[in-house]
Amino acid sequence: MARILLVEDEPDIREVFQRGLLRDGHVVHTAADGRTAHDLVFETPVPYDLILTDLFLPRMSGVDFLRGVWDLIHGRTPFIVVSGVATLIDELGELKDEAAAILHKPVDLNTLRDTVGTVLAHPSPHRPAPRPVEERLQILLRQNEDLFQRVRIDALTELPNRRRWLDDVRVLEANARRYGVGFALAVVDIDQFGRFNRLYGLDAGDSAIRLIARVLRSGCRDGDGVYRYRGSRVADERASYRQAQPDAYRYGGDEFLVVLRAEDTETAAMVMNRIREQLEQAQVEKGPDLPPEKVTFSAGVAVYDPEHLTDCEALFEEAQARMKEAKASKGDTVRP
Repeated sequence: MARILLVEDEPDIREVFQRGLLRDGHVVHTAADGRTAHDLVFETPVPYDLILTDLFLPRMSGVDFLRGVWDLIHGRTPFIVVSGVATLIDELGELKDEAAAILHKPVDLNTLRDTVGTVLAHPSPHRPAPRPVEERLQILLRQNEDLFQRVRIDALTELPNRRRWLDDVRVLEANARRYGVGFALAVVDIDQFGRFNRLYGLDAGDSAIRLIARVLRSGCRDGDGVYRYRGSRVADERASYRQAQPDAYRYGGDEFLVVLRAEDTETAAMVMNRIREQLEQAQVEKGPDLPPEKVTFSAGVAVYDPEHLTDCEALFEEAQARMKEAKASKGDTVRP
């Protein structure tokens, strides 16, 4: 008897395979998507004896699932791939050679049962002893940290996203109150972005968003960010974490946030104007046979005053209101 994890999104195929393996006396756990399978591998207190997986899966592909659990299962838990998509099999790369077997769909139940029996009857002679619980825990923690970070990064711009901002703003406010270090927030919006999208299409719009993101990211010099303290650096257990925080965020759509190491609106506006001028040197490619075009942004800035304990939500609303004033006037400007 073996403990088998069966990963298959087609209910009918999953049920047929499960019943056949149960008749052979195995304990069969099932998952209908790669993410669930990934979690089952890490959460089970007893390692599986065999993983049987499709590759074309929702939420997380079978390829990403196997890569995600490989550090934990390699040399200990064999896996069989059952797939009808040749390109996905090729995507396995080096893992393709590690598979105990690769079965091409459609697969009849008898072939599947025979293959499972053969793999279980001939375990790898080089399989090491099971990893200790502490090592499994460390692998799980690394996987969770990677997932935690990835869901806080905007896929289009690779800037931290709104979810990351909502996490970081609590740290920003706490630092300002504790250490008396003020900072400024700029809300940035691309001028006439709706017109740009309508005229040139969503791909050109995405190019404009990526361009703004690059300029914002590169425009923050040392000393602009709220996490870079004046004088001696505050030494505590989270100092290195805070120093690694980014200063620019994609808040949503064509709206961005920039955190600035400035304690008055004039300084903050000066920094944002410098970044705005850098954008004047860049152009967006709109597509084949179309000339590149410049894009501009409008920004509003507001300053967090730790002495008056200004609420960060109110700070955002104030900066956003000034950004809208800048857009309503003429655009391509910064309103302090």
